[in-house]
Amino acid sequence: LPVAWNTGGSVDVPLLDPALWSLWIPVILGLIVLEAVFTVAKHRAGGWTWPLAVVNIVLAAAGATVVAALALGDSLYNPDFLAAFPWGTNDDVVAIINVGTAVVSVGVALWDAIDGVVRTAKTAPAPRR
Repeated sequence: LPVAWNTGGSVDVPLLDPALWSLWIPVILGLIVLEAVFTVAKHRAGGWTWPLAVVNIVLAAAGATVVAALALGDSLYNPDFLAAFPWGTNDDVVAIINVGTAVVSVGVALWDAIDGVVRTAKTAPAPRR
């Protein structure tokens, strides 16, 4: 299914750069699987614990690092996808999209990490002295 349309109809090229399949898409899929395993572990533990909060921080940082590095390296988005739009060949616009993607990915990761710590602090028993 197309993810975007332009004046000529649907854009039938991938959004992400196909060159990412050699290494980065498997890494991203692996991080998604680890997030799913983390969610099951959190559920089985009955909620947040400090070790789970630390794992959550690590997973959030790993995901944001990969996405931000690829975006800032101009390697995340498929140039053919971007070229399907009138603005897609403007280097300034593409740079704004890449920086915006990096900022949003880091922002979401920070939000997730802080949320995990706050939820843990509210629900986890205090460590014994």
